[in-house]
Amino acid sequence: MLSIISGRVVTTTGKTRPTIWFGFVVMTLGYGLMIQLSDTSNRAEKELYLLVAAIGVGSLFQPPMIALQAAMPVADMASSTAAFGLIRTISGSVGLSVGNVIFATDLKKRLRPVSGYDVSNKTVSELTNDIRNLVDIQPPSLRQEVIHAYTKSLATLWIVCTPMLFVGLVAVLCIRSYSLKRKIVRASDDQEPQAQNSPQNQPSTSSSDEKNSEAV
Repeated sequence: MLSIISGRVVTTTGKTRPTIWFGFVVMTLGYGLMIQLSDTSNRAEKELYLLVAAIGVGSLFQPPMIALQAAMPVADMASSTAAFGLIRTISGSVGLSVGNVIFATDLKKRLRPVSGYDVSNKTVSELTNDIRNLVDIQPPSLRQEVIHAYTKSLATLWIVCTPMLFVGLVAVLCIRSYSLKRKIVRASDDQEPQAQNSPQNQPSTSSSDEKNSEAV
C-alpha cells in the first residue's frame, strides 16, 4: 500500500528526492523505536513501532528506482534497472544472513547464564525457529527469562541497523534532482523517402556515361 502511495506522490509531484528523504527519516526513526521493545512492552507499542518502520520501508520501494532511471540515458535504461534489481536482491539476502547471525550469536550469550535452559547443542536455525515453542517452557519464571533474552537479542539487531540507516539518510541528502520528463525525437514518415533518395541510394551517373561513350 505504501509503495503504491509513494509512487503516486512521485508521479503527481514529479520529484523523487522528498519521498526518498521521507522514507529514510521514518525508517530510521522506526528502527530506533524498536530498540525499546522488550518482553514487557504493551501491544500498542509493538504495533505502533512496527508501523512506523513499515511506513519508511514501504516508501522506499519505487522512488529509488525511478530516481535511477531518471538519471540514466535511454540507452542504459535496461542495464541500470537490471543492475539495481540485482543489487537490491543480493543486499537483502546478505542482510538476512548477517542479521540472523548477529541475533543468534547474541542470543546464545544471553541464554548461557539461564539455569535450566541448555543451548549448547542447539544450532543457529534451531534458536531462530524455536520461537513458537517458547510459550510451552515451564516453569513460568524460566519462560520469562528466556523470552527476555530473546527480546534483548532482537534489540541488539535494531541497534546495529539504526546507525547504518542514519548513514544512508545522510548519503541520500546529497543526491541530485533529475527531471522525470524526457524529450524523445521520433523520425517522421516523410523522411523515409528522402533517405531512400539519398546520394548513397542513387545509381552512379558516371558509370552510365562511360558505357555510352564506349558504345559510340
